[in-house]
Order: sequence, then structure tokens, then C-alpha cells
Amino acid sequence: MKLNDTTELDFIEADILYCWGSPSYMKTLKRLNNLHNITVDPDIRTYIEEL
Repeated sequence: MKLNDTTELDFIEADILYCWGSPSYMKTLKRLNNLHNITVDPDIRTYIEEL
């Protein structure tokens, strides 16, 4: 998902970024990639891929 002025995160996306985000963009990408690799729920994996 591409963020712009009119895009809002839903609750699940905001929760994922709150828990796994970092002030560093590259660290956030690395954490989300690692999280995607260990997540077994296909619905949550879709949310992570779209972020």
C-alpha cells in the first residue's frame, strides 16, 4: 500500500506498525520482512505484504 494524503491505515495495519515499527525506515522494513517470514496466518501475512 502506498501512503499519501488521502490514505488511512486501518486498525490492523496501525497495530502492526505500532508493534514492529522503528524510527529507522530500513529497520522497519527488515522487521516487517522477518515478521512476514514467521507469520502463519495468511490474512495477517497479506496485511504485512501490503505495508
